[in-house]
Amino acid sequence: MAAAIVLVTGLPAAGKSTLARRLGRALGWPVLSLDSVKEALHAQAPAVDRAVLRRQSETILWVLAADQPSPVFIDLWVQPGRDNLRVRADVSALGVPAAEIVCAVDAETAVARYRARQRDGPHQPADSEVLDRIRAAATAWGPLGVGPTLTVATAQPVDLGPVVDWLQAQLS
Repeated sequence: MAAAIVLVTGLPAAGKSTLARRLGRALGWPVLSLDSVKEALHAQAPAVDRAVLRRQSETILWVLAADQPSPVFIDLWVQPGRDNLRVRADVSALGVPAAEIVCAVDAETAVARYRARQRDGPHQPADSEVLDRIRAAATAWGPLGVGPTLTVATAQPVDLGPVVDWLQAQLS
């Protein structure tokens, strides 16, 4: 059973993966990424429906997280109205302490970063529909409420010191 779960959330392209990896290296804790799992599954079964792929990937994340002997970072995008209730219930079902780090950027920063990415596979294209969904999510999005929450501005490089201090205080 995992010692604790630290969700790293935020808009697409808010810097979740970057921050989670940096924190994982700083603290020596494992990092699990929804995108990494989705990409691996998609490579094996590219015809799987996007919603099914997402739910399968989440299930794998929770199983892997529960198997960690230390706290674990989980990097994932939680779309308001689609994912938040399910993800909150899944985290609660793990029965371990949880905290959340929210990567905060404004909508246009997230859109510009998303547009600049060179990704394919299970990822949505940077078309007007997807970019408009990111903009809409920026106004509807909020923390999941799974435990203590720290909002971190990620438009610029993040000083890890205060984040590490906060995590250690929350999970000690």
